Amino acid sequence: MSCQPDEIEPYPDCVKEYADILKQCHYKKLNIVGSDWPPKVGNDDVFGRIALIQQKDNSSSQENNSFPQKYTSTQQKESSDWHLLRGQVDEICHLAGNEKVEIKDILKPTINDCTSLIVLIDGPPGIGKTTLCRKLLHMWSDGELVPHYDLVLYCPLRNEKIAKADTLKDLFVYKRNNVPMIVDLFEEYNGEGMLIIFDGWDELSEHHRQSSLAADIIRREQLDQCSVIVTSRSYASSSLIKTSSLNKHVQVIGFSKDEIAKVIIQTLQKDKILAQELLEENSEISWNYFFKKTAFFKTTQSNEESQLAVKLINDLKKRSDVQSLCFIPFICSIVISIYSKEKELKTTLTELYENFIVQTIKRQIEKQGCPSYVFNSLSSLPVELAEPFEEICQFAYTNLANNNKDPVLTFVSHQIIGMSAAKDNYFGLLTTFIDHEENYQFIHLSIQEFLAACWIAKRPNPEQIFKTHFDNDHFRMCLRFVAGLTRLSHKSYEQYFNIPIDLQCKKKRIFGFEARYQSYFYTNPIVDHVDLDNFLTHVDHFPILLLHLLYESQNKDLCQALVLSISPQSICFHALQFSLFDILCLNYFLNVNSTTHWNHLHLMPLYQDELSVLTTILNTKRLDAYFYGFTDDTILQLRNIQECYINISGTSLYACDVLVKFLSFSQIKILRLKVNENIKKYNMKHCCCSDLEKCLAKKTTLQEFNVQYTQTNLSLYTIQEMYDIYYNHERNIFNTIIEGICKNTSITFLSLHFSDNACLTGELMKQLFNENKTLKALSGTFLFSPEDMVETISTSLVAMDINLPLGLINGLECILLSKLHPSHVVNPSLVVTRLELNSPESAVELFDILKTDNKLKALKLKIIMSVQKFSCDICTFKNMCTSMKEMLQQNQMLECLEIKSTFDIKESFFDIPVSNTRTLPHTFLSYLITGLEGNNTLQQLRLPIPLTTNCMYNKENDVKALFSLLSCRKKLTELQLDFQGHDQEQTIIEIDNFTIFQDHVLPMITNMLLSNKWIEVLSLNVHFSGSPRRKNTWEEFFDAILNHPSLQHVGLKLSFESTELKDFLKGQIEVKELKEAPVIICA
Repeated sequence: MSCQPDEIEPYPDCVKEYADILKQCHYKKLNIVGSDWPPKVGNDDVFGRIALIQQKDNSSSQENNSFPQKYTSTQQKESSDWHLLRGQVDEICHLAGNEKVEIKDILKPTINDCTSLIVLIDGPPGIGKTTLCRKLLHMWSDGELVPHYDLVLYCPLRNEKIAKADTLKDLFVYKRNNVPMIVDLFEEYNGEGMLIIFDGWDELSEHHRQSSLAADIIRREQLDQCSVIVTSRSYASSSLIKTSSLNKHVQVIGFSKDEIAKVIIQTLQKDKILAQELLEENSEISWNYFFKKTAFFKTTQSNEESQLAVKLINDLKKRSDVQSLCFIPFICSIVISIYSKEKELKTTLTELYENFIVQTIKRQIEKQGCPSYVFNSLSSLPVELAEPFEEICQFAYTNLANNNKDPVLTFVSHQIIGMSAAKDNYFGLLTTFIDHEENYQFIHLSIQEFLAACWIAKRPNPEQIFKTHFDNDHFRMCLRFVAGLTRLSHKSYEQYFNIPIDLQCKKKRIFGFEARYQSYFYTNPIVDHVDLDNFLTHVDHFPILLLHLLYESQNKDLCQALVLSISPQSICFHALQFSLFDILCLNYFLNVNSTTHWNHLHLMPLYQDELSVLTTILNTKRLDAYFYGFTDDTILQLRNIQECYINISGTSLYACDVLVKFLSFSQIKILRLKVNENIKKYNMKHCCCSDLEKCLAKKTTLQEFNVQYTQTNLSLYTIQEMYDIYYNHERNIFNTIIEGICKNTSITFLSLHFSDNACLTGELMKQLFNENKTLKALSGTFLFSPEDMVETISTSLVAMDINLPLGLINGLECILLSKLHPSHVVNPSLVVTRLELNSPESAVELFDILKTDNKLKALKLKIIMSVQKFSCDICTFKNMCTSMKEMLQQNQMLECLEIKSTFDIKESFFDIPVSNTRTLPHTFLSYLITGLEGNNTLQQLRLPIPLTTNCMYNKENDVKALFSLLSCRKKLTELQLDFQGHDQEQTIIEIDNFTIFQDHVLPMITNMLLSNKWIEVLSLNVHFSGSPRRKNTWEEFFDAILNHPSLQHVGLKLSFESTELKDFLKGQIEVKELKEAPVIICA
């Protein structure tokens, strides 16, 4: 940013005179809303709500960045119009980094005394960017614009002369004799006191976006003291967002849902008093962001206009595809105009636009006083109108295509004067503006796109033209109209829908111990999803464009073709942000393919609005979904599912009732349910716990039953109600489940997570273990009653994770403990176990047992480092380390070892100052290395690596020794390393953690990968932040990964201050163009 230096003297009177001419003779005569058709909506002050995204100053980081600029992190936007018309307006202001901004504050300085700004204003077509520019020009003309500017130049980039301007003088559209002197003055002061508005960056050619006067000024390569506003469609603004000179990014996001309703009422109800009363009547209807509660509008008014307004508002709630487009003022106007005549909404956007075009032509013919024609569609146009209309359509297409160059959106009179439609004023589809000479453009780009689609649809080979422009961003909206006009009926359209695509859930690889442990407790493992942006290697993205085309074309055959291309019949929507229109398209797709039996569907979070749109019965083996609000109707949609992985938040249904309904599904095999009750007033007569017990007892298809139960709204109750409800109701559900499971003969996996009110008494436990003979795994969180616990239990269980202080349980193969119980560890059947080391003594006891164990295959140790709960001297600690070393040397059965260290100020067995307990002492690592040297059975290994003074710079150099050891381990296939930094305030090392890792440790990892050819899974977790600088070091590391003969999965968890490294690594993969590469995740 350029900050204003010493104040300059006021410009001579010639500048003020020229500015006054611009204000009075030009800018104030511009209508803020440019045309009278489509009709203006709302009132003169209705502007789209604006979200401000302030780009952080990254100049300092760029100076030190040795990575190529092309990989610098930016806020990327979807580069196509079809995605911009998704209507996610109400969510935008809730995104991190966004805040609402008033029009008057758009040019407000971001730093004190800095008045020279570069401001980007972007948004989808028709959103009001040019309207906003005109409003700013009016504000400047009226002296309302802050800060004060001596001169404001409005420069529409659709004007070819401005686009190709070479000098500042060329930007002075309105010529006067004193312009050269004014230009010299502003050039002398580098543009100080001037504001230039470049309107329509997206209308510049790609060449001029790289090299032009406008580009130079925006990049501050010329006139670096002037302020600039540049507007653009969002798809073309990504290059501007990357520009280091950019100070503010303002998005024009259009009408919110509340504003759409307000606009409809103010437009249809001409009586301002009745309109205001109608607004006040429905003022309590709110759009809650988190739970998205909606309610239909209503009115007691009998007035026909008020009734129509309410009907349209409510129809838009049901037709979210149209509502999601109404955030654009232009389209909102079209919808209101058509609805006022048709009294209903059209099915597709194509039908909506066709209706609007028909009305526009009729209106223009009537204005011209021509003979009245009877036609209700474009296909029924009389010949006298059909031929000139086709001529306009061809003209629209020719300029949109422009020989595969950037589209032509502005025309001079000689280009169109010869059209036969000229006598009919081009049917009102073109509008004029004066810029040196009379210029023309279509009343909106989407109108030009629709007319171009009409011309394509009439050609003998529309499918060929469709193919030519399929990858052209400028044509996305046009092709959507083509889909609606042609129904995509030609067989060649199948080529876009039958491309094999993998849309399964993208998840992390389950590492070592976790994989072994989960195989005992779950039919299908619980795995965290990975954001698609975190994959460095290629992954298929969900083709939302194809869904839009299917809905617009209503082509059922192509729906089936897309289904067949998705393998293995699984789709994950988990990480996708779907608008209501997207969900409507998805609902159409699923409904058309209602006979398709999906293998797995993972839905996006569904609120009440989304549930009202997604109405199809889901026919899938497995469903993962998160419901915010849940009704009986929703449950009915799920009745064909075999494996339910469902989260329910804020339901007013009783948890026991929900469970009973799920258990009524005839094919249900797995039920994993997280339910959050939100009952405003409990009535225990409605509780159906008795039915729940019967359902569980009789259900013979159920194999896995996993319930997590919570409650909200507890603050609404009295103390007595809290006891009756929060205590008794929860305990009643828990006891009912246990009693039902006792009689069940099919469930093998049981997991129950309740709060402190659920208690597994000794009596219940004996009943469960004595009566149920099929249960193999039990896990959960709940209380237990220790006074009557039995010491020895006979059970069918092979796995347990409930932390009960039981005695010996014969047959257990997997157990997870928070404290060491020798009777469990010495169990001759034990294969997998997890322990927390509470003291060095317990650790020694454990290691001594394991020295001769011939059964245990997987061990996970959690070491808590902190202060003085369990303190020990250095001798005792060394005894523990020695015992661990000997265990590793003597135990030749252990295949998986995970050691995890955490810091907890409440717990520790290290008698070491607080500041040094955040990382393991080097003694531990040294003994661990010695133990590993004598072990030849480990296949999966996870270790904490402390980068402390003693570990990095002692005589043995423990870290280097560890990597040397790992380099030659042939049986080691999975390796996970957690790097812990030193406390720089408590050490003599002056180098920061990240520099140590980058300069010293990363080359060690690279050398290990070059030597060890057998590793299949590698995970690196770096627990400190930094900014990567050594490009060559990272390139060598990445080359070792990409060229490794065995690596299948790499996970990099890097706590970097920016995503520049991730962008760089992605670029490396693109450059290498590898056919096969390991899955690489970088978070």
